[in-house]
Amino acid sequence: MIIFLSKEFQLAPFIGIVSAQKVGADITIGLTPKLYFNTNRLAPFADLKIGQIINRPSKDNLSVTNNGIKNTTDILVGIGVGGEYFLSRNFSFSVEGQWNLTKSDINSNRFGNPGGINMNLATAVSASVYF
Repeated sequence: MIIFLSKEFQLAPFIGIVSAQKVGADITIGLTPKLYFNTNRLAPFADLKIGQIINRPSKDNLSVTNNGIKNTTDILVGIGVGGEYFLSRNFSFSVEGQWNLTKSDINSNRFGNPGGINMNLATAVSASVYF
């Protein structure tokens, strides 16, 4: 559910799930405030991401790579810039470049830096449905 605070500013939750058989699953949840620089059909924007990435290893992977640790939680903060193209009032596509910082859980092997701070660059392509 996206909350429009004004015509140019929205607040949106995000969720992501990545799963691999016999390895485990990553569940990402968070909140993204987004500022549009205009509200035309092609709308450039900047946003902020605040969330967490929860890793749940499978039972097969628990003893091998995670030393019996059941879950880890990494904290994510990032900024992005991009453009959103509205096909209609209710449907859009967007492309975004991101700069992200992650504070790893002390038991996380996600970036090979348990308990450390990690920086990465990323791109995202998404489709949105507005009600």
